[in-house]
Amino acid sequence: MTYAQELLKEGRTEGRAEGRTEGEIKAEVRIIENLLQEGMEWAAIERVTGVNEAQFQALKQQVEDMND
Repeated sequence: MTYAQELLKEGRTEGRAEGRTEGEIKAEVRIIENLLQEGMEWAAIERVTGVNEAQFQALKQQVEDMND
């Protein structure tokens, strides 16, 4: 394998990992938003997801930044 092919392969691998991470963050935000719409309180959401309100706001901001 040439050096250029190795770099291309490495770039694809990094891109896939980044895409998975973005997808996981978006899914977590969507789940928490749905729980809030159903009336679940933050204490329960934090117990279930391990994400507190401040962390949720940071995740939401990340999603907004991804969409820009």
